[in-house]
Amino acid sequence: MKCKNCGGELIFQNGMGVCESCKNTYRLDYGFGNTEVYICYVESDAQGRRSKDSIIAEELYQKLERKKIHTFYERRSAPALIGDDLQAANYQAIYHAKIILVVGVSVAHFKHLALKYNKYFSGKTVIPVYTDIRPEDLPQELNRVQALNFSTIGADTDLLNGILRILGREKEINLESLRQRIVKRKKIAAIILSLLVIIGIAATAVFLLFRESLTEPESEPVLTSQDIYDNAQALMESGDYLGAADLFASISDF
Repeated sequence: MKCKNCGGELIFQNGMGVCESCKNTYRLDYGFGNTEVYICYVESDAQGRRSKDSIIAEELYQKLERKKIHTFYERRSAPALIGDDLQAANYQAIYHAKIILVVGVSVAHFKHLALKYNKYFSGKTVIPVYTDIRPEDLPQELNRVQALNFSTIGADTDLLNGILRILGREKEINLESLRQRIVKRKKIAAIILSLLVIIGIAATAVFLLFRESLTEPESEPVLTSQDIYDNAQALMESGDYLGAADLFASISDF
């Protein structure tokens, strides 16, 4: 960034731009004074394509913003700024930030970021977020602090909770934990209720089938003409001639 008075190079000190030549000062007012987290990353790879670092940085940016954590991620936070304005906006954001996330997927990218931003690390909480490399390969400026492997399960949750603690917002962690427990209990209760309903329906169906089988009248045996004749003979032999006569009369071909 150049001095408008003499054209000298500006350096950034105490939230101001100071000309190295004439010592003229410039107030930086780009709207990033409330920045809490600043994300350092490499935007493009050697072929000029968007880097994997940038994609991870944007994912982190979105998660942090959803938690209402004021985050500066250049690609999304200052898309319309270029040149000196972009440089000044970056400085204002990193100057006010309490936490600096250094995101990288290669040792070369981390070395570049350490060289570029090392002078801003003093007094900040610096958290390297890495993937595809070993933590011991981080530059000396970064391997002295606790790094986060973004490839591990739950790494993003651990990072968010850690940042909330640093910002003094532990209550939100407890509330989120309570909310998750309530949701889990509701899911379990819903599953149990569904099972009870299914069991109840099945029991009712079995009961109705059983009751129907009990109330269904037994079919009477069908007597043949020979059966009727034999019964009539037995009645006649026992002296019941009228009963025998009725049975004989019921045989159509008798």
